Amino acid sequence: MKKPSGAKGRELYRQYLSTLKPLAVEGWPDLFFFRPLAFGLIKGLQPWHLTPNQISGCALLTGLIASAFLTLGDPLSLKIAAGFYCAMIVFDCADGMLARLYRNGTVYGRIIDGIADYVNGLLLFSGLAIMASRGGVHYLLPGWLLALMAMLSMILHSSLVDYYRGQFQFHALGQRHSPVEECTTWHAQLDVLKTQRGAFFKKILLGLYLTYARWQSNFTTTTLKHEPHAYYHYNYWLLRGWLGIDQSMHYGVLMVALIAGHPGWFLFYSIVLANGWVVAMLMLQRQADALLDGIENSPAFPHRQGEPI
Repeated sequence: MKKPSGAKGRELYRQYLSTLKPLAVEGWPDLFFFRPLAFGLIKGLQPWHLTPNQISGCALLTGLIASAFLTLGDPLSLKIAAGFYCAMIVFDCADGMLARLYRNGTVYGRIIDGIADYVNGLLLFSGLAIMASRGGVHYLLPGWLLALMAMLSMILHSSLVDYYRGQFQFHALGQRHSPVEECTTWHAQLDVLKTQRGAFFKKILLGLYLTYARWQSNFTTTTLKHEPHAYYHYNYWLLRGWLGIDQSMHYGVLMVALIAGHPGWFLFYSIVLANGWVVAMLMLQRQADALLDGIENSPAFPHRQGEPI
């Protein structure tokens, strides 16, 4: 990314970079389209002093409106829905960016953001099912079944991307704990909350997050940490491949499909193309993991950090 000239431009650029996740784990649609718009949004909303959770609420509202227009199915409504879905993703990016800019993020805000994503996904596929039942999509299978298949596919894709992104941040960047360690940490925090009166909402949120962390930990059988440089070398481009089916890519394809008046394109992408991509990526990931393990288990390689479970 080219740095702007001028003191004010350089300061804005510095602030923009501070709102991002590590560049190695940012998806292309987010980095070059949605996040610049989101940064402009949070700078424009500065006088209102909105919190990240309030921004997440705006994402839910725009997602609801987008899905309502999607159910109508006519060309104009589909284009309006695409605009609201764009706004939804911008708000979804903005809540985390705002938290990173002012360093006021919390685990509960992270959980609320995740819940908002899944609710918006449910609204999206409910809208697709309703639209398809009205004849907006013409395929051999019933519209509700296609919407269900696409929804389950997107959940799978998002979970895999989240897992491998987290693994990269843990092993290569040293910025996160392993899923197993996160389960232990948040389980202890939930036990502390259970001894306290009140805090009912926090208990529910932490319980939901712990359930998700436990599911993620099923992919991991060890807390051994890979050597950062080796892991980066073997997994950087693989992670770029996984990010090809992240949430922002799905919504980018959705927006193009709706603007073109062919929502079936999005279903085809989610069910066929993206799942085919998952199969290819899992094969490549397995090969890379085997190569990395072979190198790290050689006598000449330094021992890993951590202990087996």
